[in-house]
Amino acid sequence: MNLDFGDLLDVSCLDDALRETFRLLAKDVERTIRARLVSEAAGRGEDGYGIVADFASSLPRRFREGLRRELISRSQADEYAGSLIDHYRDAMPVWVLLEVVPFGTLLAFYLFCVERWDEESRREIHYALKDVKAVRNCASHAGCLCNGFLPDRETRHATSGVVFEWLNAHGIRNSKGRRAKLRNRRTQQLVTTVALHDTLAGDNAAPAALDAVAGLRPLMDEAMSRYGTQNPLVSHLVFLARVLDAARH
Repeated sequence: MNLDFGDLLDVSCLDDALRETFRLLAKDVERTIRARLVSEAAGRGEDGYGIVADFASSLPRRFREGLRRELISRSQADEYAGSLIDHYRDAMPVWVLLEVVPFGTLLAFYLFCVERWDEESRREIHYALKDVKAVRNCASHAGCLCNGFLPDRETRHATSGVVFEWLNAHGIRNSKGRRAKLRNRRTQQLVTTVALHDTLAGDNAAPAALDAVAGLRPLMDEAMSRYGTQNPLVSHLVFLARVLDAARH
């Protein structure tokens, strides 16, 4: 494509904007899940301490011991959450657990609640949230996004039915183009993040996340016009832009 160093800088800036936008979207999904679990536990009359004790007992011993060691370590070293963890070390209520555990433990607790409350219809959301976690990790650790929109980066994972339902409901029907884009692992994870953000956060989405999406779109449009149509980067950006636009309407 006869790219020069300026083009690479432009794509790097686009990657920064993509990464920051999706970091905020993933963070918003995580915030929503934490808040909903606390609210639902209260609404179901759960004992705030008892549900955490039952969750810990349900974990495989290796996982349980790993979580215990992590919390002890954070109680000693974490300036922001350490005192909270230390105060509730012997008996931790659900509203504290969900304040201090990482995303991976949050997903384990979500699945525990799905099974405890016999909400099998939400099991699919749990698995889709793993894609959101992957996006959050990439965005938080400055991983590159744009260099993965390639045909050979095919996913080994099926796209969540929750995502298919969202795409269909928002006018992005099943087609050869949609199937081709969702075979790419990165696009699949980014689309899942958008769909779950719209589904879960909805009208309560954080303004910062919505502002980031609005600021990203002109940058995507510029890249799509600059680099033509006959390349994977632009092809995936076009599809992703369509998904982002669908979530805004």
